Amino acid sequence: MTLVKPPTGVWILSRLYLLGAIALVVVLVLSRFINIAVYPKIAPSNGISFVPEWIAEIALAVLFIIFSYGLLKLKKWIFWLIVSYSVFIIIFNIIQFISNREVFYGNVYWSIFTTIYILTKYKYFSGKAIKDVGEDEGSLESVKSQ
Repeated sequence: MTLVKPPTGVWILSRLYLLGAIALVVVLVLSRFINIAVYPKIAPSNGISFVPEWIAEIALAVLFIIFSYGLLKLKKWIFWLIVSYSVFIIIFNIIQFISNREVFYGNVYWSIFTTIYILTKYKYFSGKAIKDVGEDEGSLESVKSQ
């Protein structure tokens, strides 16, 4: 089986999601055990205000770790999961804007960026990049022939 190394941008995105998961764990510790107020609240800013805050923090941390792993492994399911999550965040904030409620612009910008970037890298998640590698001069076959 040919392994395809993730593009640098996907690798960086993976690490940013891992960093986000670590930040959520820090927020959980600060807000639950040290009793420091954290704003904005994680649950409402991610469209799940019906969930208790600590559950949202844990769930999103786990989700971001899954995002990080899936991006590094170029899994097809993670492509669709990240696109779905990002589109959900965008739609949620559009509804917030229309309803004259607080819009979480950072989440919107991040989701738009992530969606556009991930869509441009679809071939890596679909396995088509493996076929492209065989056609490049850097492929294993061309190296063996030299």
